[in-house]
Formats: sequence, C-alpha cells, structure tokens
Amino acid sequence: MALYTAFNDDDKQGGAVEFQLVNGLVSAYNSSFEFVEKCDEREVRGFPELLIRLRQGRRVSAEQFIPSGSEIVNVDKRYIKGLVRDLVISIGLIEADITRLLADVEAWIGSKTEFAFKHLQRLLVVDLQLKTKWKSAYHVRETACERLGGTHFLWHGLWAFKVDAHGARTDLVTYEPIDERAVGASGGALVLTEWKKIDDPSRGAIERVFAQAKGQALNYVSGALGAIELKSVVHLVAVSLLPIPKTELPPDAIEQGKTIRFVNIVLDPPSLLKENTRTTLSKICPRLGASAPITVCIT
Repeated sequence: MALYTAFNDDDKQGGAVEFQLVNGLVSAYNSSFEFVEKCDEREVRGFPELLIRLRQGRRVSAEQFIPSGSEIVNVDKRYIKGLVRDLVISIGLIEADITRLLADVEAWIGSKTEFAFKHLQRLLVVDLQLKTKWKSAYHVRETACERLGGTHFLWHGLWAFKVDAHGARTDLVTYEPIDERAVGASGGALVLTEWKKIDDPSRGAIERVFAQAKGQALNYVSGALGAIELKSVVHLVAVSLLPIPKTELPPDAIEQGKTIRFVNIVLDPPSLLKENTRTTLSKICPRLGASAPITVCIT
C-alpha cells in the first residue's frame, strides 16, 4: 500500500521506485519484441506480418525518452505514470498477438506430429528393410526404438524429446540436453514423446508401463525460449509387434491442462491387401467367415 501511495503521489518527483518499475517494464517489452523478431527469422507463420505491423505502429519507440536513474528525480511523476501506462498497454498488445499466433502454431505442430506417426506406420507396412530394423530394435532394447522414432520425426521438422526425473528435456537420439539453438536455427519444433515397447496389450498393463513417464511428462514445465514447442499435448507411443485392440488402448484424456494421447505403432501390421480381400470375400460369400483361410492369386 505504501508503494502504491508513493507512486500515485503526483506532488513528488520520481525516485528509485519509479526507476525500477520503468526499467522492468522496458525489459519486458523488449523481450516480447525480440521474441517476435526471432520467430520472424525462423519464418514461423504469422510472425513476419506481426513484426511489420509492430514496427509500423510501435507504441514505445527506441527514441522515446526513458529517464535514467539520475534523471528520473527531475521528471514529473505524471509523465512517468503516462510512460508506465504506455508500456503496459504495449506489452499487453504484443503478448495478446503472440498468444494468438502460438495457439495457431500449436495446431500446426500437432498436425505435423499426427502426420509423422501416420507416415511411420505406412513405412512399416511397405518397407521390409525398415520393418526388420524396427523389429530388431524392439527385441534389443526400448531405447533403440526411441532413437529410430526420434530420427523419423526429424524428417518432418520435429525434434522429439522425453523428460527425465529432474524435468529436463533429453534428445531421443543423442540422450543429451536439447540444444534449443539448433532447433530454432532449423525452423523445427519440439514435441514431447515417450516411447515404450508393449508385450502385454491389455489396458492395465499399458497404463502401468507408461505410469512413470506420464507422471514426469505432466510435471514438465516448458522452458523453451529459443524454439517453438507443442506444449499442450503429450504423446505416449506404444510400440508393439501386433496391433493393440482399440478397446485396450487408453483413450485421449486431459490432465493438468495437457492432452494425453496414446499412439500405437505396429511393427508387424497385417497386410492391407489381405485384410481388404478377406472383408470383400466374406461379404460376397458369408459362409466363408472372416477367419476362413483365403488364398489370393495376383496376376
């Protein structure tokens, strides 16, 4: 209350309180502006247009008089209050634009992530060499699957990471802390994923396997400053030899403001041709049944 009273006493000149307040607001304003400039350099959608608009109508220009510590004692407090008001409004406008654009960016990253999963699953259907590599990794160790998954995501401009017990981001390929500068320079985006091999396809077993990783992911607080990140979704990837029944794969859920999404990557998926043919023949001749052996000749 004493601070509020001192600041609002127009009969007094500025002092240390006013100087600290103005400096703090200027620092916050400049940080927001620099963030927009970094996003513009990486051509993040929407930010180049925002930067042009901000430069054309910037409320607080570099040339505007910002009193120094020695000068502020001679500055009328009404001017300081106007400067504070101008800074607060400018920060609020920039932050509102950043929040809106980042929401759009999150949707964009989410779409890229879903596409990356679908691409990987289709490669495992048609690429025998890749399927063999993944199955070998599955039987060797879980982390080998992580590394293959992280490498695949890079094709889509996504840097997949996991969270350790201390809440730090760990690269799935190198197991080193994520280099935000490298991510930002590449124009990529950070995506939190946890990859686990699944032997027991029951829902209870899947939830137990992911329990610790899920807890660490929920406790993770994004600290990315040099790169954009998908903050609202945690992907828990269940790697299995055969498809996990849809009734057993846990559904999407929202916990602590984050969407928990389970994804099943199948290393030995059934042949789409065989499945489609079986379905077609069972419709033509119901007596065959879906489980009847079928021989398909292709000429």
